[in-house]
Amino acid sequence: MAKNLADILATLVGVVFGKIATHPGSHLDEIMAAWLLKHFGDKLFPGVSKARIVFWGYGGMTPDGRPVEEYMREGILPVGVAGSLLDEHPKGDGERAKKKTCAAVLTAELLGVANDPALRQMLKYALDKDTHATAAPFDLAHMVKCMHMANPKHPKVVINTIWQMLDAKYHEQSEFWVTAPKEIEKAEWFTIVGSDGEIRVCVVKTDCAQVPMYARSKMGGGADIVIIQNSAGNVQILTNHKRNLRLGDLVRLLRLAELGEVGIRSTARWCDLEAEGTQFGWHHHLEGWMVLNGSSTATKVPPTKVPLALILALVKLAFSPNLYEPGRAAKCRAGKCTSTDGDLCPWDYYGLRRCQAMRRAQRRR
Repeated sequence: MAKNLADILATLVGVVFGKIATHPGSHLDEIMAAWLLKHFGDKLFPGVSKARIVFWGYGGMTPDGRPVEEYMREGILPVGVAGSLLDEHPKGDGERAKKKTCAAVLTAELLGVANDPALRQMLKYALDKDTHATAAPFDLAHMVKCMHMANPKHPKVVINTIWQMLDAKYHEQSEFWVTAPKEIEKAEWFTIVGSDGEIRVCVVKTDCAQVPMYARSKMGGGADIVIIQNSAGNVQILTNHKRNLRLGDLVRLLRLAELGEVGIRSTARWCDLEAEGTQFGWHHHLEGWMVLNGSSTATKVPPTKVPLALILALVKLAFSPNLYEPGRAAKCRAGKCTSTDGDLCPWDYYGLRRCQAMRRAQRRR
C-alpha cells in the first residue's frame, strides 16, 4: 500500500487541485475530510484549500468509468467515493472495504495530522459515528442528515454550515490542548484543608476559556476550585462538581465585600445574600456550582472592585471549617460561641454556616 501511495503521489507533482469530489448527502465523515483538506492539505495537494465541492454518485466508480487516478491528475480530489485514497468503501470490484477507518481518518493520516491533539476527539467521533451508524437526535452526525433533508437542493449550504461548526470545535480543542497548558504554567496553586479533605485551588489570570476545564483535569493538576481573572478584571470561580463544595458562604462573602468596596454595610438577611442569581455584580449559578462576575454571555458586567488577593482570602475563609475570628478562635474551636448582643463578634456580619451551626447547637444545650 505504501508503494502504491508513493507511486500515486509521484504522478501528481505539479498538479493544482481545484475540486473536491464527494457524494450527494455527504456524511459528517466526508465533510470533515474535506475540511481537513482545506485546512491542512495544500502542502500535499496544492490549491486544495480553495477547491470547490463537486458531487459524484455513490459507489466505487468515477462518473465515466475512467480510473480515479486520471481525475486526480486533472486536479479533482475524490473523498469518500470511487475507491480513492480517501475512500474506505469497497470499490465494487471484489476489493474489501478498509476496516476500522473512515474518510476523515484516512485524510488526517495522509496529511500527517492524525496525531494533532486538537483533532483527536473530532476524528474519534467521526470514526465512531461512521462505523457504528448510531447517533443521538442532537448529535452533529445526525444533524448533518437532518440538514440535508431540509436542504435537498443546497448541499453546499449544509457543508459550509458544518465546516463552521468544525472550525469552532477545532478552536475549542486547540485552546484546551495547546493554549490552556501554557496558561496553567503561570498559575498560582494553594491548598485548603476542607471538611472532607484537601481542596486544591488554582488561580490564573487569563482570557483562555478552556483553562478552567483543563485545570480541573488530571493533566492540568486536578483543581477542585479554579479562580480566573480575565484581562478586563472580571473574576470567575468554578468548582469540580464531584467535590460538592457548597458555595453559600463564598457567595455571601463576595457580595458583602463588593458592597464594602463602595462603603455600604449590608442589612440583608444572610440567606438572601447567598441566593441564586445576580446581586452586586456576582452571579451564583447554583446548579453549575460556580460564582461569576461576568461571563461569556454576560459581557457587560463591570469587573469586581474586590482585589484578587482579598478574593483568595475569602475563598480560604469560606472553605476552611476551622478558621475563626482570631481573638475568639480558641473557644470557637471548642464549640463555644462567645458572640453576644453586647459583645458582637466581628465575624458575625459574615454569617458563616459553621458559626450559625455552632450557635444553634449551643442554644439546644
